[in-house]
Amino acid sequence: MNALDTINIASIFNATISAANNNQLKVAFKAKPPSELITLVKNQKPTLLSYFNVSDSNQTSSISEMDYRAIRAYALMLEKQRDTLKAGGYDADDPAVLVSSWRRIVMRKLGLNIVQMDSMERRLIQSGAIAIDSYRNHITIGDAVAKDDPTKQQLLEWQRLCGSTNANYFEDYLNGCYD
Repeated sequence: MNALDTINIASIFNATISAANNNQLKVAFKAKPPSELITLVKNQKPTLLSYFNVSDSNQTSSISEMDYRAIRAYALMLEKQRDTLKAGGYDADDPAVLVSSWRRIVMRKLGLNIVQMDSMERRLIQSGAIAIDSYRNHITIGDAVAKDDPTKQQLLEWQRLCGSTNANYFEDYLNGCYD
């Protein structure tokens, strides 16, 4: 993930990022941002400062428009969840979005099939744009740190445990058949 990706993701959450004097970032939020977005900007600070200092207008986004639309869907769902919590009299500081709900909406709105959605989710996780908890319950904004492909890591673990590379058995393993 590069500086332009971070700026674009911040804009999805109605935040603007610019450079101030003395190598400082200026970040303005129109509403309370998710804590993960603040972490993302902090993690990307050197990259962002470099981007603004060099003003590299040739830099292109490494995340596709479809991926941004999926992130926008998350942002809208997060805001809706925050509003629902407030309306119900609950603390709206830390709303959560279910992975299953996000996937369903993204697939429907973008016209994706399950394979395309899996590929998009994996791409967004690998780029550090999103994070999904280990139980696959909740989605959050990522930390901008590129990740290894989780399926590749699971395959290596499968091979280590069982000494097998059979794709059918591996698919069963991923689906929890051997837990």
